[in-house]
Amino acid sequence: GGVGRSERTALEWYEKGAKFGNPKAKAKVASIQDAVSQVERRQTAAVMHQVAWDQFEEKAKSSADGALTAADIPIPDAAAMACMLEAEGGARKMRMRWHPDKFTQRFGHKMSSTELEAAVKKVNQVMGSLNKDGPLFATPESAAPLKKKSL
Repeated sequence: GGVGRSERTALEWYEKGAKFGNPKAKAKVASIQDAVSQVERRQTAAVMHQVAWDQFEEKAKSSADGALTAADIPIPDAAAMACMLEAEGGARKMRMRWHPDKFTQRFGHKMSSTELEAAVKKVNQVMGSLNKDGPLFATPESAAPLKKKSL
């Protein structure tokens, strides 16, 4: 999710307290600002990844068979992945995008066999990260929103 009205209202309220020298309010302002900047970093990373993915798809459409390489594939970082998964329908969209069979079906003919083999390794790594807290999630803060809630 994004930064909502309630977070901005809370920040304004605590900023007023901080102006009058309230140390708890100052600490809370710093905490809220940090949370807001983390959300904004995730959103920026997700937008940047989507732009890179759109460019990859365009390149695939205009490329001759065998012209794409595994290096052309834009791999999302943990921040982008977390933000995209938090969006409504994001998990399903990401699983469809990074499913090895679907990826191979869409882009396999645009790669040589050695490039396709390398690409599938990358795709499997991303898919593994989607299914569990995999290697893309190097920090606990980036993986936290993806942990499954217990019943």
